[in-house]
Amino acid sequence: MEGFLDQKRRLRGPWQAFERAIARLFVHKGFKNVDLVGGVNDKGADVICSTDKLDYIIQVKFSKGHEEKKEIVYDVQRAMDYYDIENGICISNKVLSSGQLKKLDKAKKSGYNITASTAGTLTDEFNRLPEFAVEPYNPRPYQTTAIASLINSYDSGDSKGLVCLATGLGKTYVAGKFLKHLYEKHEDFHVLILAHTVLLLEQFDKAIWKFLPKSVSTHLLNDQEKPSYSDGVIFSTFQSMINFVKKKELYFDLVIVDEAHHAAAYTFKRLLDAISPKYKLGLTATPFRMDKQSITPIFGEPLINYDIYDGLKNGYLSEVNYILKNDNIDVNWISENSKKGYTVKQLNKRVFIDQRDKALCNDIRDQWNYYKRKRGILFCNSVNHALKIEKLMRSDFGISIASITARIEKREIAKRMNYFRKGKLQMVTVFDMFNEGIDVPDVDFISFMRVTHSRTYFLQQLGRGLRFKEGKKLRVLDYVADIRRIGAVKKIESEINFKDRGSEHLELDKGFEVAFSNESTAHFLDLVTRDKSENLAEYSEKDTIIIK
Repeated sequence: MEGFLDQKRRLRGPWQAFERAIARLFVHKGFKNVDLVGGVNDKGADVICSTDKLDYIIQVKFSKGHEEKKEIVYDVQRAMDYYDIENGICISNKVLSSGQLKKLDKAKKSGYNITASTAGTLTDEFNRLPEFAVEPYNPRPYQTTAIASLINSYDSGDSKGLVCLATGLGKTYVAGKFLKHLYEKHEDFHVLILAHTVLLLEQFDKAIWKFLPKSVSTHLLNDQEKPSYSDGVIFSTFQSMINFVKKKELYFDLVIVDEAHHAAAYTFKRLLDAISPKYKLGLTATPFRMDKQSITPIFGEPLINYDIYDGLKNGYLSEVNYILKNDNIDVNWISENSKKGYTVKQLNKRVFIDQRDKALCNDIRDQWNYYKRKRGILFCNSVNHALKIEKLMRSDFGISIASITARIEKREIAKRMNYFRKGKLQMVTVFDMFNEGIDVPDVDFISFMRVTHSRTYFLQQLGRGLRFKEGKKLRVLDYVADIRRIGAVKKIESEINFKDRGSEHLELDKGFEVAFSNESTAHFLDLVTRDKSENLAEYSEKDTIIIK
């Protein structure tokens, strides 16, 4: 039988795709959490998966010989010890050599609970799978509307569609259901999924496994990996596909662009024009671009636009209690210098008093304990800052915390993310991570210890805590030191709580609450001329602001 773990995959690989196929096998079998953790210094683990009660370490070997002679049993043992997981599985596309079988028997006698699945066993497991896996949940009403709109658009002969759903509202789920509908109708269907980073592609690939028939393979195309065959769904970065189409003529029935607000860049638009698929689908949570270019010429007007306001109003996103922590405003300076003009940079420097990290950590600890939070993300201003805050929170307050930055090895990030999801870590400090694609519903505490003036990044970071969970209320501490950030937060509050819906204004009784920790901050905003304009968040450091 052809499919994601058929003979072609087992013989041709590449090894990265074989590892993903093994992960997909466990997803298809109904395992709750499945993480790919393989890489340099992975301590012997390639996949970690779990049920409600048990965790498993899996070591995957891809060999071109007749037997699996590479060290697989010892790798599983190392991984079980490192990740503190009691169950291990050795998986190979070949049969284990006699030497590896002896080591497996010895490991079992030493108390290691290790099993093996190879060659013919994998074929049998794959053949027993149902054509489709059990879906994660039933669609919400707005998702049903989005899916129906997409299907109608495609069946009507349209060539493009745009789906705008706020972070946490399941745009990938909508895309998965759309793909499932198409594959139920068309056996031979060619799909390309584009994104601007490999991480997003890997996450998207994993997210849609439950919606694809087992007869459909998926492939990654990037600097490190090329598809060994092209049937099914190809995931590619824009740049890799630009280089790929120069060498091959490819036709796609459907192209999906994740984080579609990036597609307005000239090189990306040129690629989409060159591919010329039957249908283009754009997915985005934040259709804003710093350069003001619109993506509607590429994907059309949104088939659905369900934003943070809609999610909060209808109970699909977590309520938010957003605290602007501005205890550091120099009130005396403000009163002495009213009616004078200053640039944003000058004003920030003179108005905001520097706060020490130790004081911020004290405040975070107090808020964390008082509100009995479960899981927290602290957005820091550099890799070193993330490490410093991690050490302060652990050594001074005994918080179980770790940093997650680009400096950390992939396998260690996977381990820390696994601990964070399960609650073995209460907090993580991050820098330039968690902007897109991370889903931990238990996050109920966020602290911004850095300023970003990109509305897109800001909403993406905030979105890490917006995932709905019954009884959860997200608490956000924003230690701003820039009046533009205050303007940005107040603008979002205004958009959410007083949004024009046709002929009337609707006010939320609950949803997105913004408060100042110090009333002098609120008073300061009243003094700033043009404070009520919507451009304050978009000022540059050189723009002048007049204090009344």
